[in-house]
Amino acid sequence: YEPYVPNKVVACLAPGQPATLPLHEGREPRNGQATAYVCTNYVCAAPTSDPNELRAQLR
Repeated sequence: YEPYVPNKVVACLAPGQPATLPLHEGREPRNGQATAYVCTNYVCAAPTSDPNELRAQLR
């Protein structure tokens, strides 16, 4: 969760947990791995399970 980014939202959903927020709808794990979906100004980057790619997307 670094660096600090004002207005950033981090929403997690555990495997098997029902999507209770519209933010979670359609965002499933890929290939059985935890998957990050990074969106900025209503546009989402490609989903990723790679920590280095996630770090780059969050910059």
